[in-house]
Amino acid sequence: MKKALLFAAIAAMAMTSQAKSAMDSNLKMLWMNTDVTTNGTNARQGTAINGKFYIQNQATSKIEVWDMTGKVQEFNSGPGMNITRDDAGHIIVRTGAFPNAFSGTGNTGISIMDTDGITLSAFDIQGIGSGRADFFGHVAGDVMSDDGSYLYFGTQWMPLNEVPIINGKQDVFNTYQYTVTYNSAIKPDGTYTTTHTIGTYSFMKDQLVLLSPHYQKTNTAYNNGNSIQLLELDEDMNWTVTGYFSTFNHNGCSGFDVFEVEGNKYIVYSTGSNNCDGFSVSKLKILDSPANTDEDKNYRVSTKYAETKEDGNVMYSCNNCYANHLIVEPVPGEPSHVYIYQYVPQRYIAMYELDLSAYSPKPQSKPGDVNNDDVVDVSDINILLNIILGNDSAANYDGRADVTGDGSVDVSDVNAIINIMLGN
Repeated sequence: MKKALLFAAIAAMAMTSQAKSAMDSNLKMLWMNTDVTTNGTNARQGTAINGKFYIQNQATSKIEVWDMTGKVQEFNSGPGMNITRDDAGHIIVRTGAFPNAFSGTGNTGISIMDTDGITLSAFDIQGIGSGRADFFGHVAGDVMSDDGSYLYFGTQWMPLNEVPIINGKQDVFNTYQYTVTYNSAIKPDGTYTTTHTIGTYSFMKDQLVLLSPHYQKTNTAYNNGNSIQLLELDEDMNWTVTGYFSTFNHNGCSGFDVFEVEGNKYIVYSTGSNNCDGFSVSKLKILDSPANTDEDKNYRVSTKYAETKEDGNVMYSCNNCYANHLIVEPVPGEPSHVYIYQYVPQRYIAMYELDLSAYSPKPQSKPGDVNNDDVVDVSDINILLNIILGNDSAANYDGRADVTGDGSVDVSDVNAIINIMLGN
């Protein structure tokens, strides 16, 4: 397979020969590197862009830059753990000491860097609640611009801190703490109060995406697999939980990203019973409850399954921080393709390419012609049934699979095709 050939050609790759990768046909692994295992728990979060990973190592106070060949560079940062990037590619890293808490009186340092490690801005965040927060989520927009953006994070579950950053500086006057009421069924406790992630996205105006993982609460196995939460501003301008993303087989681990391709919105998130290194991509569907539903599988579009040994058992156990960080980037010149970067602390980094052309919008020349063969017949129904049953999330179909236009593929679409065939 391609991965094995790549590993044979590049001596720096340390992937054991026992490991086996499996994924759906519309997803391919470009490369993997396991040398990051030596960082242990000192490097619990990383971000990625332009084929490189930027991993914050709190023990060395450096950002490590990795690509398919190994570690290629280091930047001075600080003894923090949190790291993310904005849409413009600026790296945002905490420089205050980990695991010490953020505090209203100190230990709140932030640096903003470019991808060459040049510090563009550095400041201490003011006006936030005290407490520990291990991860930063994606930041929409450009924190170095006149329009600026917002960094969101909680502190020890959970005042929600809203930190506006404009031209690389905190707007202290408009920094705010919110008290948010969360679903008690998935509210974290103990050490899990520090591993939440809050992301913002340019195509989701006035919305936040929050995951506060607890593998025994926010897990499909515990019937709360749809535990990634949507927050919106209510009429009093308070952040309020308004829904839950459909995330089939979610294992509750930290790590997700939301992205848009050709007008369709998707979410990538951690999956797999070993609470470690599987992930799936689903179409965005907002539900009223975090509880599992029978329809969740209908929104899944691709899965990378956990690495396995030759005997079929999983290769890796969960890491100490239950983290599986996932970052998405468009593929230049391929509007229906994206890169997915995966950083599993204490395990590996990997880069994938996902083909979403099956979901690209196409002209509706003949409603019900799911396989695009100019005929509406039983073959179109068979494709729909395979999608509904979850037999092949990347079958030969396009956007017309949703015949009724209600945002999902289900039995109502089958009935619609039958009516078309009968001339009704």
